[in-house]
Amino acid sequence: MAGTSGGVVVIASFVLDMVTHVPRRPRTGESLIGEGFGMFVGGKGCNQAIAAARAGASVRVLGRLGADDFGKQFQRVLAREGIGARWVTVDNEEGTGVAFPLIEPDGQNSIVIVPRANRRLTSDDILAGQEAFEGAGALLVQMEVSLEAVWKAIDLAHERGLCVLFNPAPVPDPLPTFPAELWAKIDYLLPNEREIEALTALPAHDIPQIEHAARSLTLRGCRSVVVTLGDRGALWVPG
Repeated sequence: MAGTSGGVVVIASFVLDMVTHVPRRPRTGESLIGEGFGMFVGGKGCNQAIAAARAGASVRVLGRLGADDFGKQFQRVLAREGIGARWVTVDNEEGTGVAFPLIEPDGQNSIVIVPRANRRLTSDDILAGQEAFEGAGALLVQMEVSLEAVWKAIDLAHERGLCVLFNPAPVPDPLPTFPAELWAKIDYLLPNEREIEALTALPAHDIPQIEHAARSLTLRGCRSVVVTLGDRGALWVPG
């Protein structure tokens, strides 16, 4: 990552994780006793930004935080990590995003995410922060923010010749209509098995099926699809 020319732009989602460990998932109507509690800065976009910065990249983020203590906590973390955050908007009407992960003994988890200010990031916010794209080498984007912001960010990055890495998570339900021209602007699409099923309406239960689904996305225009497979690694399908 240290060799990324011009640095990395991240369309950041900011989610404060409130984590507890449970013996199993609670049933409907059941109150379950958890073990331990922790609060951690998170959000797919925020995690991407921190990872890129720690890998040596110059990172700039665009996003929305609430005008609350959680938002201030994120601002301190971004400053500590050396991440350029001048394009992060403070929202006075909606709070910072939160999530409630339940961790089971085998490490599996269930998460309720409340996006809050993240969903209020607009295409106008992206346009207002387009200075962050100048001279950058790559864009990292996911779907924990509003889709209009995602589409605009990909457009701006493509126009400026940035390498676009798109993690299509979480996939909204119902699945929205993706602009047909979007796919050809994506250099690396990074879904997991469930996400590629949702994007293609094709089964992805084994490697041949996953490869077939990924190939269908390259036929739409994606230059590369990298399907993450958990502890099995990843499958790369070039366009």
